[in-house]
Formats: sequence, C-alpha cells, structure tokens
Amino acid sequence: MAVSTRVIERQQRLRRAARWALLALLLLLAVWIGYAFTLQIHTVLSLRGQYHDLQARIQTLQAQNQALQHELSLAQDGEYLEYLARKWLGLVRKGEVKYILPPGGP
Repeated sequence: MAVSTRVIERQQRLRRAARWALLALLLLLAVWIGYAFTLQIHTVLSLRGQYHDLQARIQTLQAQNQALQHELSLAQDGEYLEYLARKWLGLVRKGEVKYILPPGGP
C-alpha cells in the first residue's frame, strides 16, 4: 500500500502543478490580451485625433480656396486691376497728374 500511496501523492502533485501552470498560462494570456486591447485603443484615439486635425485643415484650406477664387474673379475685372495699379504701383492714366504729398500732411 505504501507504493500506491506514493503514486497517488505524486499524481496529486502533478495535477496541482498542472493547475498552477494552466493558471499561469491563462494569466499570461489575459495580460497579453489586455496589452493588445490597450494598444488598439491608443491607436484608435490617435487616429481619431488626426482625423479631427485633418478636418480642421480641410476647412481652412477650403476657406483659403474660396478666397483665392474670389480674388481670381476680381483679377479678371478691369476696374479692379486699375484700382490695384493706382494703389500699389502708383500708376496714373495718360494725361492725369500725380500729386505726392509729404507724410504728416501739408
């Protein structure tokens, strides 16, 4: 009977060791799944932030594009071009006299 008792005790120890090994494996698997899940959440949040930044950039570029379209339509207007030539380049029509006043008034 002593032999069978030792065999039974050894089997019980092996079962306990197998249970601990399985528990450790399950714990390791849970940690790994938690890490992977956390990494995915971080990636999603980062991409969401990039998406919002790009949406804001798109709106800014659309507003700039609209302003440039308006400026392009003005550039095709002869009166506006004359206004710009007079204001920025100091040009005058033939026969007109240009007066340059000193800064600070007469």
